[in-house]
Amino acid sequence: MIGSGDLHLKKGVEVMTVQQFLDEQNKQVKELYQSITHASWMAQTTGEAEWAKKVAEAQTSFRTYFSNPEALQTIENFLKEIDLTALERRQLETLEKTFKENQLPADTLKELSQLSAELNHMFNTYEPEVNGKKLSANDIRNILLNSEDLQEREDAWKASKEVGKVVEEKTLNTHQSEK
Repeated sequence: MIGSGDLHLKKGVEVMTVQQFLDEQNKQVKELYQSITHASWMAQTTGEAEWAKKVAEAQTSFRTYFSNPEALQTIENFLKEIDLTALERRQLETLEKTFKENQLPADTLKELSQLSAELNHMFNTYEPEVNGKKLSANDIRNILLNSEDLQEREDAWKASKEVGKVVEEKTLNTHQSEK
């Protein structure tokens, strides 16, 4: 078997070593993931729908990247090598899992990303109401941690769970349309 440091030949064409392949994957994943985390941060901190849309776009790019069946095949081939380092094997196995999870049609990946972003936006912008007053997640947390009034804590806890009603319709409608 060819060692992980050797160049691999495929029909007379030089291809990457395991380490070159992993370096390229790490570079691509880092860029894609940074786009998601930036957009997610902005969506969560601003509550603006535009950022939720950008999260969906970034997640779609991420998932689409991992839907490449040729890259999955390359990973599976590399995993057959016996002289991989523990780090190479772990990285390849992690990549393999992510690629397998995303072997779906592009429109399905886009739909999943959009739904995820919409639901996150709904969760992030939901303001529970206690005794007619809208509260932030921090307000709720503060009441639950610090209030000595049992009824106030119970009301805050129940209000925090009301977000389920907000996302219920979207989730159930999506599930129903899949059947």
